[in-house]
Amino acid sequence: MKKRVAFIKYCGASAGGTEKYLQTIAANLDKSKFDVDYYFSGPAELIGSDYKHPFPNEQRLEYLNENGVNLIKFNVEKIDYSEPENIHWINTNFWDKFNEENYDLIQSARSGKNEDPFSQIKNTPIIDSVHIFWGIYDQENIFKIFMHSKDIKNKWIEHGGNDKKIVLGLNPIDEKKENIKNLRKQFNLENKFIFGMHQREADLIYSDVPLNCYSKIENKNTAFLIMGGSKKYQEQAKALNLMNFHHINFDFEKNSEEIFLNTLDVFTHGRKDGETFGLAIAEAMRNSLPIVSHKNVYNNGHVETVENAGKVVGSHRMYVLELLKLMRIKRYYSYRMKNSKRLYIEKFSSNKVIKKIENIYLQAIL
Repeated sequence: MKKRVAFIKYCGASAGGTEKYLQTIAANLDKSKFDVDYYFSGPAELIGSDYKHPFPNEQRLEYLNENGVNLIKFNVEKIDYSEPENIHWINTNFWDKFNEENYDLIQSARSGKNEDPFSQIKNTPIIDSVHIFWGIYDQENIFKIFMHSKDIKNKWIEHGGNDKKIVLGLNPIDEKKENIKNLRKQFNLENKFIFGMHQREADLIYSDVPLNCYSKIENKNTAFLIMGGSKKYQEQAKALNLMNFHHINFDFEKNSEEIFLNTLDVFTHGRKDGETFGLAIAEAMRNSLPIVSHKNVYNNGHVETVENAGKVVGSHRMYVLELLKLMRIKRYYSYRMKNSKRLYIEKFSSNKVIKKIENIYLQAIL
């Protein structure tokens, strides 16, 4: 008899890293063993927070549909973030659509706080997934907590979290679908060495490091591409008078992120608050791309993700030097490229990781 699993995530059908993490698991679970319902909403009014959540993404909804996931949309009018450790939903129809008695298991993704609706689900086993450390809430029916770096794990334990429930390293990334198609001809970049990255469209995570450093080594044979990202990147590129900068919107066609990554030679990453894992980085590693990024005072989980597939540096000077080495030294570029693909296969390939997740699900249910 198949087991019924509910995935629950406010704004869970967007193209953000946390959301894509849940979507990848839901899509890849063996549907001969699991029936999967995926609960998601659109953005609500936030009380006590200036953050802007993204709307559902049509490509991500299509992806879930194509992989046998039953989509259930709910509404939340307001979310109250004003209490330090508790997040409350106001005027929601979630409970009209969801009944925990219908499920063998719940999969969540959150920040560690006491949060609706999970704090009201008391009997069904929960697999929690903590993607950024904002607090500790570990109710009795949470069977395991997926964490995506030692960086988060250490913060959790330092603040009194239960380390016996933690499972590290379960970060599935889908196998490639687009192997050849790219954007080089479209932008007249056939003979260029191309740096770039894709990122969620949010000013709060904008980093001036990648373009500042690229501007130091730009020449007529180079280019920098950004897909999505804050408008501040476009403003910065203009202020730096970059010759070959191109901004690309998300969802220009199906599998747009893979097509974009097929265009790059180096994934030049930057994020103001750092990464607790860095899903976009791991996707670039699937493409064998060398990675360059920078550290910061908030989250540095991406150091663990990258390992020897690239460098996560501590200064602008080192970032510039890494760009130059990758562009000029073929042997060095090849070394980083081979490590990138090897680490993807060893650590992130969905074929391997999903089997481990399925085993944990079955342990929780039994």
